[in-house]
Amino acid sequence: MMRHVLPKMPAESAELPRFFETIEKLYVMYAVPEVVQAKLLIPLLTAQAKFLVNRMTIEEMGKYDELKQFLLAEYKLTLREYKARFESATKTADEMYTLFAARLRNLLTYYLDSGSVSDYKTLIELLLSDRLKGSLPQGILNYVLTQEGEGWYTSTKMASLADVYANNRATMVGQKATEVKAAKVAAAGISTGSSAGQSFRGARGGQFQSGRGGGHGGSQSPARSNKVKCYACGEWGHIAMDCPQDRPRGRG
Repeated sequence: MMRHVLPKMPAESAELPRFFETIEKLYVMYAVPEVVQAKLLIPLLTAQAKFLVNRMTIEEMGKYDELKQFLLAEYKLTLREYKARFESATKTADEMYTLFAARLRNLLTYYLDSGSVSDYKTLIELLLSDRLKGSLPQGILNYVLTQEGEGWYTSTKMASLADVYANNRATMVGQKATEVKAAKVAAAGISTGSSAGQSFRGARGGQFQSGRGGGHGGSQSPARSNKVKCYACGEWGHIAMDCPQDRPRGRG
């Protein structure tokens, strides 16, 4: 009879604290003896939860409080996870708004409890911390979250960490820019020196010619000399004054 009254363990781990609250109220309502409370609870667990509790001893599994604390520790959500679920929660198609509001209230309550919010001042700090996180660039946010761990930092502490990261980042970027600039200057100097050396060698070795005609006294390329025709013999490759056939006649 009692098993039909008790609800099944929810698949959503964020609803686990609420599940135990309901179970305990029903235990009180029906005056369930403490000795059978754990035995009634185990059949209500999900398949995964039953697998997890197998790590417990028989004596531990027989105690409701130890069984409850074990499951809460196994399915515990971090502060950020509770916050993310609260902010992203949406009403399902088959859910009444009254139940949706209750679910939102539970998520917010778990979030505040995980953040150890016990007074108004702490609540303000938590809200400021969340707001500051939402304004941080991704790189700084990742750094802060790594330092923060599963808890949360006050807005003052978080702002200090963000400034340290931003200042160190700016210094590293400036140093890198200086190194890149110096490397470019050095490369430009090497390139200029190499070009000057080539020009000097070309001038001494006669490799560079001025003008379209190659300069006075400069030798013509084979391709250019083949385009010259001798008017004395009619052959290509030389001019009349250098004609080998006409040379004896020219000298006589």
